[in-house]
Amino acid sequence: MGPHGEGTVGFDKAKNRYYARIPIGRLPSGKTKYLKRYGTSRADAQRIRRVLLNQRDSGELNREPVQIPSFQSFAMNHLDGEARNEIREVTRRGYQYLLVTYVFPEFGAKKLDELNSQEISAFLVSLRTKVSASQTNHVRAAMSRIFQSALSHQLISDNPIRRTKRMRQKEGDRTLTQPPWTLLESKHALEVAVGTEMDLFIHIAVLTGARLGEILGLQWGDIDLEERTLTIRRTLVEVRGPRGEPGVKGSAMLGPPKTPKSIRTLTLGQHLHDSFLRHREAQEARRTASGDNWEETNFVFTTSTGFPVWPSNWSARYRRFLRTAGLRHVNVHAVAPLDVSERWDLARQVVAKLPVPAIAVSNHAPLECWGPLARRCSLPA
Repeated sequence: MGPHGEGTVGFDKAKNRYYARIPIGRLPSGKTKYLKRYGTSRADAQRIRRVLLNQRDSGELNREPVQIPSFQSFAMNHLDGEARNEIREVTRRGYQYLLVTYVFPEFGAKKLDELNSQEISAFLVSLRTKVSASQTNHVRAAMSRIFQSALSHQLISDNPIRRTKRMRQKEGDRTLTQPPWTLLESKHALEVAVGTEMDLFIHIAVLTGARLGEILGLQWGDIDLEERTLTIRRTLVEVRGPRGEPGVKGSAMLGPPKTPKSIRTLTLGQHLHDSFLRHREAQEARRTASGDNWEETNFVFTTSTGFPVWPSNWSARYRRFLRTAGLRHVNVHAVAPLDVSERWDLARQVVAKLPVPAIAVSNHAPLECWGPLARRCSLPA
């Protein structure tokens, strides 16, 4: 308890958070009127108390109170403004679609400070009976972003999403998640892909674990066939307009990779180097066949006229390739296991079951040695 009139710092057990509270006047009943704000720790609550006292003493707290907007109004303003500089465009439009489809009909007209964790939790539980756990969690993430922005603007004192639970997948639920190809399936996919339009794509995906957008975003300037290096600098994403903006069909756009560490230079092993050579020769043939219709864009993966390929169109080609080749269908993003330990488990399988000569174990091994078929560069032809 501080000096009289200087407020207090306490701990709210219900919300499991520290708070700062200061007196700012009298209520019509004559009782003291308090202003309460939450902090992340006791030290943070002490800091907030000092800030509030300074604002009270300077008269800032006596100004006309800020009008709290509705959830829908604030959400749309945030997504059309701040969010454009904070998250990827495809993520921003995805959030907008989820809010418009599921949240606005339920909470759109309510003011931000009128929503609480109990009714939001009930809403998420109800939504889970209609859509998957993953979709429900994406809705929860979209709502959390809106509340967190409102919290930073001091329109609310707490983010109610923090007190809700993520949904879990239940046994028997349908799921699009598939196990990646096994070692033998991956080796077979590489063999049957040679000479097809999927030749280079399958080799990059299986041997490096690169994402779809990273592969389709490759340009020939990123490839040095003499030095045998490949540099991933960008990703090609497909922004779907109709999800949140009726009348806009969407577009393909280049952006940075998913994380800063995703920008990387990799060494080309012999299998991948040979695949690049075959792909370049096939692209030259398409350029010659197209004549004046060819548009020089410098992309590695292109349409018949040289333009970059939209991810959705390439995914369709990939599915056709799987059916034609008789390969087990796995999502294009699950072609290669992304877990490093799993890659090395597969490498140990190779060591244990196959006669693998000259296995290199250094961190400077060829690119294939780091893919899901680790050390594949040493596999016999």
